[in-house]
Amino acid sequence: MTKLPDNMELRERFHLGESDTAVADEFGVTRQAVQDRWRKMGLYRAPVVQQVRLLLAQAWELEAGSQHSYISKSLRLVLRRRLGDALRIKQQEQAEKWLHMLREEGLMVTYEPGVGWIYVPRTPSDLPWLVRWPTGKPLPGVREQQALMMPTEGEELKPVGS
Repeated sequence: MTKLPDNMELRERFHLGESDTAVADEFGVTRQAVQDRWRKMGLYRAPVVQQVRLLLAQAWELEAGSQHSYISKSLRLVLRRRLGDALRIKQQEQAEKWLHMLREEGLMVTYEPGVGWIYVPRTPSDLPWLVRWPTGKPLPGVREQQALMMPTEGEELKPVGS
């Protein structure tokens, strides 16, 4: 097995959004070895990923496998970025392309049990959110609400409040 690079290089790769698997494959180590090293350096991705999961679970009882659809992946990428996570270049591009499509088509997303994530037409009564929040469910906190809002045309996809 090859040794991992120094902390400076690993930190740069983390902030560029390289996956644990990609780094592990390149250096011939296990994914766990990469994760352990990043943890020792104080670098964590999971808190934002977990925050996104909890945010979506606050509104919907998501079924197993629902996270694999293109809509779900794109929504989670946007929310991760808006909540401060670093995305890889390809992830950032996918998120921006998806947002552009939503704007152009006048769509937003919602979740339907038994069906999964679907596109629905945006109506004048919808908040400028990416999702149609379920009626009767309490709204999330202010920061999460900001993360759920559609960035305006031309606005860079960046963390809320920055």
